[in-house]
Amino acid sequence: MSHFFGRIPKMSFSYTFRFPRTVWAVLVLIAFNSCDPAGYFDEVPAIRLLEVYPDSLREGVDTLYLKVYYEDGDGDLGKAAGDTDFTVTDTRQGVPVFPPVVYPFSLPDVTPPGQKKQIYGEINLKVVPTYRRPGVVVDTARLTLRLRDRKGNFSNILTLGPIPVQAP
Repeated sequence: MSHFFGRIPKMSFSYTFRFPRTVWAVLVLIAFNSCDPAGYFDEVPAIRLLEVYPDSLREGVDTLYLKVYYEDGDGDLGKAAGDTDFTVTDTRQGVPVFPPVVYPFSLPDVTPPGQKKQIYGEINLKVVPTYRRPGVVVDTARLTLRLRDRKGNFSNILTLGPIPVQAP
């Protein structure tokens, strides 16, 4: 018997598994994308309304409070003091016709140091649109909000309203 087994050559199996190039490319892309869990923001700023209160105002008495979420991919928000980067425009409809009232706001320079510039956060505003047009018992304020970065890019426009404004 030993003679029979002595004639069988010894065999060894070696197999190397190779990923196709497309699999490697996908794995590399997944690795790069997983480095930044926050994602990437557009260089044009974007805003979203978080909170508005109160829901009605008394002329000359109440203040309107707004909380707005912002994001900007290149972080170029804010300017020198006195520059307008955030506007709230109060537009009234009906008679008598009044031109829109623009409330300008200036943001501080919030550009972060370093190479990664994308930013996000909240802006808290106090707006006092508490006038009524003459002869109107309960007026309605319709507000629009817009943010501008240093490159001159405007965000999306948020439209609020109607917000009743009544006598004190």
